Amino acid sequence: MIGKAGTMLEAFTSKEVNDWSGKDLAIEVYQPVDKENAYASIWRPQTLNFTPETYLLTYSLPNFYFHVVTAYDILRMRGVPIGKGDSRDSYASSDASVFFDIGVTQQ
Repeated sequence: MIGKAGTMLEAFTSKEVNDWSGKDLAIEVYQPVDKENAYASIWRPQTLNFTPETYLLTYSLPNFYFHVVTAYDILRMRGVPIGKGDSRDSYASSDASVFFDIGVTQQ
């Protein structure tokens, strides 16, 4: 699945990616109608309006990090001997340019 996603992303040109900058992006998510009583509430689709930049910075990245931390917490709770050093070495010694080689041009 990750390989397929990578292949699909590589098909975009820099211009196609950059042309999305600042455009309207509406995402439909299901949320409880009564947020105070979410477990008993009816859930309905609601539209969240973003630009691609605000979607990434205020929705996607926080959601990603929440799930990474939650997975880490579960693994630690289950006794898996992991810590900061297990992930830090994977990016601290690598060439930082690999993180930015996605076809997006800097402005």
